[in-house]
Amino acid sequence: MIKISIIMPVHNTEKHLFEKAIDSVLKLEHFKKKRVELIIIDDYSTNFIELKKIIPKYENIIFIRNKKNLGASLSRQRGIDLARGEYISFLDSDDYLKSDYNKIFTLLGANDLYIKKNKYYSYWITNSIFVKRNFIVNNNIKYNNKSNIYNNFYEDLHFLTKCILLAKKIEYFNIDHYFYNKELCKNTKSISSRIEKLYARYFQVISAFREAGLKNNKNLKILASVFKYNKMLTFSSINKCLKKFNDGVSFINDIKKYKIPKLYYRPWNIIYYIKSNIIRKIYG
Repeated sequence: MIKISIIMPVHNTEKHLFEKAIDSVLKLEHFKKKRVELIIIDDYSTNFIELKKIIPKYENIIFIRNKKNLGASLSRQRGIDLARGEYISFLDSDDYLKSDYNKIFTLLGANDLYIKKNKYYSYWITNSIFVKRNFIVNNNIKYNNKSNIYNNFYEDLHFLTKCILLAKKIEYFNIDHYFYNKELCKNTKSISSRIEKLYARYFQVISAFREAGLKNNKNLKILASVFKYNKMLTFSSINKCLKKFNDGVSFINDIKKYKIPKLYYRPWNIIYYIKSNIIRKIYG
């Protein structure tokens, strides 16, 4: 029985990095026992032929190619739809798994979601979680595919936020299983400014709030603790956010009409947007 499905989108990744990512999966003890499957989704890479030659033929490796460039979020969603494992995890094609990944198998049990403990979190945190596939399916949790220019940026925030809000059982773990390639700038090349990054992050989180439902949600404190080092989702800021925005996310597009003082070019400054004249102008 397949315990973990590892989903790896790839788009124009350098050959040596892609090869290292795949090798790290092949070396896993539980891959050899066929308790791990690797699902590779090529997102219409220009170096597709070169990358395809690297992929070895195993019955627990699934390889598909998008007919056009869909972006990382929809590519991950295709992987989730194909997965057969009890749990879902993610691997970027320029990162790799450490040998301690094998220890994860002693951890996974009845919980919906497992989150790696870390002193500092960022938007790539989805690569440090394990989430039960049936929980994803039963709660209709999907990567955001709505038509918006920000959907391919920080899309992990949307997915993770919904998982935390809807999970009945969550457990933290402290296994150093993943190497994140910090030297590479991921998914932000088309965002021209810090304030644009704010829009993208904010859109993902607020849209997840809207879809999951927030009233009296018991997991808000967990969500706040996960992101506390990003200074965005403190428990107090979440509550203030709920009171002001309720069911609306339209200000994400509307807010660009107003000039924002440079003083507030802090990527996670929710409180300013809640208190500012910008919000009052939009919601009257």
